[in-house]
Amino acid sequence: MDVLLVDDSEEDRTFIKKSISRSDNLNHITFDESTKMEEALIKIKNKKYDSIILDLCLPDSNGIETIKNVLDTLKANNKNTPVIILTGQDDAKIGKIAFNLGIKDFLFKNDIQPKEIERSLTFANYSKRMDKKKISKK
Repeated sequence: MDVLLVDDSEEDRTFIKKSISRSDNLNHITFDESTKMEEALIKIKNKKYDSIILDLCLPDSNGIETIKNVLDTLKANNKNTPVIILTGQDDAKIGKIAFNLGIKDFLFKNDIQPKEIERSLTFANYSKRMDKKKISKK
């Protein structure tokens, strides 16, 4: 599984990677990392990822605009990659907007546990496979 991890905090990226590496259910994960939106969008255009873990607050993008930038880039490049938001902002309003835009999960950095990250990645990719099956049956 190829995951793009977009977060400007090295500490948070390390925590996510260590949490996932301890999982018995998530094998063979490779990470690409970006610390800025501009860099992440280039990677999204040039490579197919199984999931994207996205921090909402980056040096060059913030909040809902961050989500829109990623989802618009995915759409423009005909990619159906699940996006999981990882944020320090405990804001239910942003969470509702994010889900309405099409993200697959919304995790809070202050409350996150390794099992939640594993669950989120597993279900996001399961949902992606189910979406493909629905499309192929039409």
